[in-house]
Amino acid sequence: MTRCFTLRTPLNPERRFYRCLKPKIENCGFWRWEDSSPRNSFIEINLLKSKLEVAMLKMENLRESFNAVKIERDNLKKKWRI
Repeated sequence: MTRCFTLRTPLNPERRFYRCLKPKIENCGFWRWEDSSPRNSFIEINLLKSKLEVAMLKMENLRESFNAVKIERDNLKKKWRI
């Protein structure tokens, strides 16, 4: 479910957009300008690229943490088998 909002900022005065109505921790992330001009599409693409880069870094950190946990698990298994 979405709702239309109107910005009142100097950069986007009276500009309308739609977003998911659920609270931030539960929402689906949907957000879109009512008017979709090429300039705004370019900004949105760059924003999405940035979010993707952040997500990829988080995934790499999680992989490293997971590998560290696996090593620790293997070491504990060896220790307790003695």
